Amino acid sequence: GTFNLGSSTQEWNNLWLDGTANVDTLTVDENATVAGTLAVTGVTTATGGVVGNVTGNVTGNLTGNVTGNVTGDLTGGVTGDVTGNLTGNVTGDLTGDVTGDITGDVTGDVTGNLTGNVTGNVTGDVTGDLTGAVTGNVTGNVTGNVTGNLTGDVLGDVTGNVTGNVT
Repeated sequence: GTFNLGSSTQEWNNLWLDGTANVDTLTVDENATVAGTLAVTGVTTATGGVVGNVTGNVTGNLTGNVTGNVTGDLTGGVTGDVTGNLTGNVTGDLTGDVTGDITGDVTGDVTGNLTGNVTGNVTGDVTGDLTGAVTGNVTGNVTGNVTGNLTGDVLGDVTGNVTGNVT
């Protein structure tokens, strides 16, 4: 059988236990503090948010802001802003602005404006204006106007006007 210990009008003030309390369902109406480790073997629902460090795997959808460092793999879609450093590989599409340095290889199409220096090889077609110095070899067709000095050998046909000295 079951027995009630108190009621909503006759509540107990404090409860001290030394040992294990086996509770089928625990409802906390106000605040709770756990001085040690709280191990959860089922599902944790935190509708008010989580404050503090989380160690372990998180599986499921995360809706809300994350403030702090994330160490580990992130698999799935990310919608929202990322502020801070990102170290690791990114596989998938990136839509939005990137402000900061990118170190590593980029494989795929880049659509939009690129402001800054590019160090490394570029393989693929470039459509749009290029403003700045180019140091290295250019292999492929160049269509458009070239303004500035050209130092090096030109192998192939030149169609159009040449203004300046040719030596």
